[in-house]
Amino acid sequence: MKKLLIILLIALTLAGCTPKDADKDKNTSSLQEIKDNRKMIVGFTNYPPLGFKDETGKETGLDLDLAKEVAEIIGVDVEFQYIDWDNKTFELNNKNIDMIWNGFTISEDRKKEVNFSKPYMDNQIVILSRADKPIKKISELEGLDVAVETQSSGQTGLEKSDVFTSIKEMQKYTNIADALLALNAKTVDAVVADITYAGYVLSKNKSDYVISDEKLDSEYYGIGFRKNDDDSLRDAVDAAIDSLIADGTAKDISIKWLDKDLILRP
Repeated sequence: MKKLLIILLIALTLAGCTPKDADKDKNTSSLQEIKDNRKMIVGFTNYPPLGFKDETGKETGLDLDLAKEVAEIIGVDVEFQYIDWDNKTFELNNKNIDMIWNGFTISEDRKKEVNFSKPYMDNQIVILSRADKPIKKISELEGLDVAVETQSSGQTGLEKSDVFTSIKEMQKYTNIADALLALNAKTVDAVVADITYAGYVLSKNKSDYVISDEKLDSEYYGIGFRKNDDDSLRDAVDAAIDSLIADGTAKDISIKWLDKDLILRP
C-alpha cells in the first residue's frame, strides 16, 4: 500500500508540472529565452576577417565585434561557438547556438532553412590569385584549378559562371583558410571567395596577392535564426544593428577590419 501511494504521488506531481512547463515553453519568446539564459550563443567558423581564432586561440573578427555590441544593447552576454560550417543548420536547430553569424550570405535556398535578419553588409564574389600568376578576368580561369570553400557563395558563384565548364577542376575545402594554403602551395591557381576575405588577405600581404577586376556575383550577408522560432530575437538584433549604423559604431568596426565601410542596409 505504501509503495502504491508513493507511485500515485509521483504521478500527481508530474501531472501537475507538465502542463505548466509546456505552457512556459510554448509562450516564451526567442528573445525572452536569450534574456532568461543571460547570453546569446553565436555560431561561427574560420572565416577571416569576419570570424576566426587568432594565434592565441581567441575568437575575433568583424562579425564577432558586431555581435558583442549587439549583445550589450540587448543586455546579455555573448558566447562564441565554433562550428563545422557544413553542419550550421543542424547546430542551429539543435539549439547548440542561437544564431549563425559569420559571413552568412542570404540566398533563396537558405531562406527555406533559416529565418534571416535584414541584410547588413554588401558582399561581392571575386578571384584571389598569386601575384606571380595574376588573374584579373573571369575568363582567365579557363583550364585552371580553382579552390572554393565548400557550400560557400564562392562555390555557388563559380558554378553559376560561364567559365565553370571550362576550368580544369574545382577543389572544395572545408574552410577558406585551407583554400588559401592550397593557393600558396601552388596546388591551385586561384581561390574564388568573398571580397571581405580576399580584401583582408590582400591587406596583410599586398605584394603577394591580386584581386580580380571582375566579380562573379554580388550578394548580401545576413544573420540566420531558427526557422520555427518567433521573430522577437531577430527583430531585436536588427534594431540593435540599426542603432550601431546610426551612431557610426558599425562603420568603425568595418573600417577596422576592411579599411572601408561595407556595412549598409540595401
